[in-house]
Amino acid sequence: MRKSFGVSGLVLCVAGCTPLAGSGGAREGAAGEVRLESGLSHPQVLAGRPQDEYLHIAVRAPELAEAPRPPLNLALVIDRSGSMASEDKLAHAKSAAEQLVGRLGPEDRVALVSYDDQVRIELPSTSARDVRPVLAAIRALETGGSTNLCGGMLAGVAELRRNLEPEHLNVVVLLSDGLANAGVTDPRAIARHAQRAREEGVRITTMGMGLAYDEDLLTTVALEAGGNYYYVDEPESVGRHLDTELDQLGRVAARDVDVRIELGEGVEVRELFGHAWHQDGDEIVVPLRDLVSGQKRKLVLRLGVRGTPGERRTLARVSLTCLDAATRRAQRTVDEPLVAEFVEDAARVERASDRGVLIQVEIVQNAATLDTAMQLQKQGDLRAAQELLAARYLNSKTANETEYHDAELERILTRMKQVMHDLERTRNDPSARRDLQLMTELQALGYAGD
Repeated sequence: MRKSFGVSGLVLCVAGCTPLAGSGGAREGAAGEVRLESGLSHPQVLAGRPQDEYLHIAVRAPELAEAPRPPLNLALVIDRSGSMASEDKLAHAKSAAEQLVGRLGPEDRVALVSYDDQVRIELPSTSARDVRPVLAAIRALETGGSTNLCGGMLAGVAELRRNLEPEHLNVVVLLSDGLANAGVTDPRAIARHAQRAREEGVRITTMGMGLAYDEDLLTTVALEAGGNYYYVDEPESVGRHLDTELDQLGRVAARDVDVRIELGEGVEVRELFGHAWHQDGDEIVVPLRDLVSGQKRKLVLRLGVRGTPGERRTLARVSLTCLDAATRRAQRTVDEPLVAEFVEDAARVERASDRGVLIQVEIVQNAATLDTAMQLQKQGDLRAAQELLAARYLNSKTANETEYHDAELERILTRMKQVMHDLERTRNDPSARRDLQLMTELQALGYAGD
């Protein structure tokens, strides 16, 4: 499953998802609407043999007016297992928790849970008017034994459940190296618990401590619970993470956003760049989770199609479902069918191609390549990462110089070139490699959202 970097913040100043008319190209929606656009790279397709057809989908949340942050119902869950003793991880976790408590207001509530192999409620949910008992409990934490991460997470959810209010922001912040080895340890089972918390209205944000934390587990928990995840390499990095988190907590425009693609007869998905997806009956479903104010997301699918000369048929129909962020009322947007004509003239196919869609295909493919290169680097295959980036960079740069001449595409090409240089520079520095990975993955998601 692909990681999600800060794509699921929350907000209570609402956006609806009312239907938009039309198909392809930018269309203005009314205030409060989530905008949906879809288009094909080739409205005319060469007939007679299998062809690639690209489907581009753009989703944009509405801009929300500034509003005070709703009250925060917070549970801090801190890993105090033995593995947190190395690299000053517990010290960093305690510093992060103290900084977050320092940002609370008198209308907020806070609970403190800690765990090793045993889960302890250090402080039941209480008003944040006086945070001195919370700070004292945080400072008293010491490392212990094994890691019952799931037990600690569920205890934090249970503390929030005691004061659960739909109009409040109900958030667990889990600070850990993610090395679960006691209690429930199956990542899939832990993810299911996180998903159920999200369904109750509780989001879970994770902060990974140290170079060796279980990134896959912590990102999966955050993704399934509608939260964010952050890497904490030093106490000074916590402040900016918390500012991002608290800002997003008040700015969600739409929740549980799913893009759904109904494919026409004989159409198959050959690739979907950079996003997890699943089949639901006759539809492909791409979960985008929550969208914050003004956020944009791009999807590109490579489809396999085949038709006979003169045939004209629907290749796909795109829709979007979401929940109104304030009322949680289910809403649906349906775009017009995407129709292609099958012809025998290759030059005609080329003339009719949608240049804007093809540029977006290049950008999203490049972003996906950056992300894949970082996965290869994590696996220790630096050479494969460099070769993958170099091949993709050369092909895309040639296309931009000879055909597209697009500034947005040029920006991601510049970033790819820098990453190729940085891969070699950070070869022997674990901390710098981690920073490069996270920065590049964040930027890759950003390019897929611009």
